[in-house]
Amino acid sequence: MKKTILNLQKTATGYKYSNKTKVISREINASIDEGKLVALLGPNGCGKSTLLRTIAGLQPSLEGTIFINNTKIENLKGKAKAKLLSLVLTDRIEVANLIVRDIVEVGRYPYTGSMGVLQPKDEILINEAIQQCNLEDYSDRMYSELSDGEKQRVMLARALAQDTPLMMLDEPTAHLDLPNRVELMKMLRDLAQEMNKAILLSTHELDLALQWCDTIWLMNTDGYIESGFPEDLVLNDAFAKVFSNDSFYFDKTTGVFKLNRRTYGTVFLTGNNVIKEWTRRALEREGYELIDNEKDATHCVHIQDSKKWLLKNQNKKISCSSIEELLNRINNLNNNVK
Repeated sequence: MKKTILNLQKTATGYKYSNKTKVISREINASIDEGKLVALLGPNGCGKSTLLRTIAGLQPSLEGTIFINNTKIENLKGKAKAKLLSLVLTDRIEVANLIVRDIVEVGRYPYTGSMGVLQPKDEILINEAIQQCNLEDYSDRMYSELSDGEKQRVMLARALAQDTPLMMLDEPTAHLDLPNRVELMKMLRDLAQEMNKAILLSTHELDLALQWCDTIWLMNTDGYIESGFPEDLVLNDAFAKVFSNDSFYFDKTTGVFKLNRRTYGTVFLTGNNVIKEWTRRALEREGYELIDNEKDATHCVHIQDSKKWLLKNQNKKISCSSIEELLNRINNLNNNVK
């Protein structure tokens, strides 16, 4: 049985100003076991960063209790807390005259004596963190010369060298391009499984969270959290309830958000599954609804083995050699009808 690393019991977060209290989130009951990667998702301003700061002990909770390794967070001070929890914030950190290894070494501060001397065990953990984050070729590079993706890996290596059972990251993919976002999420998944870490990250990357995370904490605008298996949250319409509005909706068939568009016609589509999927996306983007009944469709499209699209409209049959041509043909037919 997996050990529970983080446990929130009826936790409420927020701020106190003089005699006033502003509650951001409330009645949070959630936990993370070792070896699990958990994503905290929710709309802007719902309180994700406030929750992370509260868990980290940077601000007190308004109600309830937070346990890390069965110890109340309010009972942890200084180095004792730093041995249980490591935190990577979204803010860009700019430092001068420090190489990558210098920054990763900072993660061992809770374990060094008053003189800050690294012991052989510290060196081993630093080397392992650099290796785990694929930074072997960057160890002697100046941190200021690195790309955003490389800098984020350095911050992750520093947290990893801290050797805590719980790691938390606030918007770790915020400044990264798509390949680096995917690489970072995969790296976090591997670290959780291979090193038995409990990892909690806040993110807006719904698609990546669905692919890589074991559990999702879904926070709504009122600060309440629904925790569950990603696919279960999709099927019970939790994402639709939290994110959808009059302009767009969450399509649980595909796991993506779609705009509410005006429909210009219906299409019956058959053929190769891969090509069919990308054809479907293009048709829906143009405002066409895909249906399963050929007789009721405005247009019928069959994808042929030679990557040709055969468009049927009433008595017309038109062969197209690309999705772009197919859409142009359908649009032209619609315009002629109008």
